[in-house]
Amino acid sequence: MQKARAVRGQDLCCLMSNPAEKPEVVQLPAEPQVAAPANTRRAAAQRVREARDRLTSTSGTRPAFDTELLRQYAQTRVSASYVVMLLVVATGVLFGIWMQPVSAAAWTVGMLCVHAAIIRNCSRFLAEKPSLAATRKWRTRFVVLDLLYGLAGRGSRSARPGGRSMKIHDVTLTLFAWANIPPTTYGRHTGRFEGSSDLGLLTLRTDEGHEGHAFLGSAQRSATMDAPSLLRFLKPLVLGQDPLDRERLWQAMWQRSRATTLRAIGAMDVALWDLGGKIAGLPIHRLLGSYRDRVPAYASSAVLPSKEAYAEEAARFKAAGWSAYKIHPPTDPATDIKVCEAVRRAVGDDYTIMLDSTWAYQYPEALRVGKVAEALGFYWYEDPLADDDLYNYVKLKQQLSIPILATEYAPGGFTALAPWITYQATDYLRGDVAVKGGITPLVKSAHLAEGFHMNFEIHHGGNSLNNVANIHVIMAIRNCEFFEVLLPAGAQKYGLVQDIEVDAQGLVHAPSGPGLGAAIDFELIQRQTTTVLT
Repeated sequence: MQKARAVRGQDLCCLMSNPAEKPEVVQLPAEPQVAAPANTRRAAAQRVREARDRLTSTSGTRPAFDTELLRQYAQTRVSASYVVMLLVVATGVLFGIWMQPVSAAAWTVGMLCVHAAIIRNCSRFLAEKPSLAATRKWRTRFVVLDLLYGLAGRGSRSARPGGRSMKIHDVTLTLFAWANIPPTTYGRHTGRFEGSSDLGLLTLRTDEGHEGHAFLGSAQRSATMDAPSLLRFLKPLVLGQDPLDRERLWQAMWQRSRATTLRAIGAMDVALWDLGGKIAGLPIHRLLGSYRDRVPAYASSAVLPSKEAYAEEAARFKAAGWSAYKIHPPTDPATDIKVCEAVRRAVGDDYTIMLDSTWAYQYPEALRVGKVAEALGFYWYEDPLADDDLYNYVKLKQQLSIPILATEYAPGGFTALAPWITYQATDYLRGDVAVKGGITPLVKSAHLAEGFHMNFEIHHGGNSLNNVANIHVIMAIRNCEFFEVLLPAGAQKYGLVQDIEVDAQGLVHAPSGPGLGAAIDFELIQRQTTTVLT
């Protein structure tokens, strides 16, 4: 495997056009340092760290160390630890009364031991004669004290003492190869794709050590298509910002939507939600407000070579306990009708099936196929017309009783869904974290639909981690009936240690870990890394 190279996002186009040329390694300029508030414990600690760094420097002549500052540092640590110990005891008592006494006692003892160690060491230092020799002697101990104090006092809070917030200080995109993708097509809009692609692992890091992740790209759309604009236009918007300001950051990114892509905005937003969940120690659906912990899944076909192939596949998933089956037909109206009839015969009249014609028809063809799907008792009729053909969707809905599902790729953001509702052009709305620009607008869209008593059926996300993000939204809304599993798995599942699985009852379950709660296969990504973009 070619050794990974670190390049700036704006150099990616040059890298793609001349792959033989080795890109220059360029470091981003250092972020401006925010001065700590004066006359505070943190201000003294910050000055001590800077002085300690100078003392331990290996280059040049070491300047004189301000021993008095270190004494101030130790004094503030002692005072703060006494206060924290009192709070720990009070909290431990309350925790023990209302919850688990054993856990409360263990937590209280542990915290008291940490702060007792801090007080003991600081007091011993303060008792010594101030000198540079004493400073050298205690240098290593104060590094340990910094770590202990951080572990004991930081917790999972974003806000820091002195009013300073946690900040995002690094954004990277690791491109990694996805090989052995089987020959696949879903309609005229995708064509036939196979072979290899690139996914991107987006990583947001904070100055407190938290990380948020998202995947960029899919089997048919390499991450290299969206990576340059993400790094050029979106990265500067989040650097130095509080990761919990998701709404403000999403609004800022949306203002750059003409310079970047919805998929790039979506990846950044998903990573922010993953980061927020990890900071809070909660799954994303809990942050959103959970509605349920499981949902029925349906199998969503690729374009298959014959009506018999569709019938066999639908019968197989029905026998496996799946809740429903959706057809992506060849998009020839006469052939599509035969496929629908064959699948209905194979699964019987009581099994849920849907039709997704992938924007393939003109109005007369859409009406003709829709009438057949309606007579066969299909559950919905998805995207029969072009994604901007609002006029003919209105006419089609007036002629059919089968529910119409549209707006998956309707132009514009979530506010562009409003005309589809007011003109009564569709029965259900549609979207996912990639094509709508993240979790934030997906939830807005679902709530907009709910305000009109409409379903918002969430579409497949294009890659494994996007699908995990989709599940979190589904678990936090009422008006989505299914989770879509797009086939074949070899063109949709990649990059996780354990991907989403459907159980014997045809259900998928809510993730339970913090943030996205997915186990990313970092070893695989490291083996397959081609480029690291900074």
